[in-house]
Amino acid sequence: MNGATSSARILRATAVVASAGLALSAALIPAAPAEAAQATVRIVWVSQADALGRVAVKVKCQPTGKHKKKTCTGTVRAKVGSLTSAKTKFAIKAKKAKTVRVKLSAKQLQAIHDAKGNQRKASFVVVGSAPKKSTVKKTRTVKIAAPLRVVLMDTQASQGASASR
Repeated sequence: MNGATSSARILRATAVVASAGLALSAALIPAAPAEAAQATVRIVWVSQADALGRVAVKVKCQPTGKHKKKTCTGTVRAKVGSLTSAKTKFAIKAKKAKTVRVKLSAKQLQAIHDAKGNQRKASFVVVGSAPKKSTVKKTRTVKIAAPLRVVLMDTQASQGASASR
């Protein structure tokens, strides 16, 4: 019996050492590179909408790894509720930032204007296509800088057209 328990202890000790060795080897193997998780483009800030419904979105190109000296290209879109604006294309040199102006559609402007306090949440989606495909989203409450001017310009244009006839 004494020999059987000692051999069992030896087997347990060997299993513990083997599992510790596996844990050590797993710790020594480097994980996947961090660049795979990082996006190559990011949104720095988003401005308020001006009277014409344009929103400035500052986009930064931060390529990593083998893409360090590449130019970032892609598109920016604004989404207000279920309404999506047209895409605005951009191309930015590596390690630089650029302001991309996104034009909100008339329906988006109307949705913001109709909302309480002339403000509404809008999502800005940047889809980088090169050097590596990535998507970044930022949500911000957008106000129209001069909401009455937009409505007045519309009515003045229609009144001016009828007065000149």
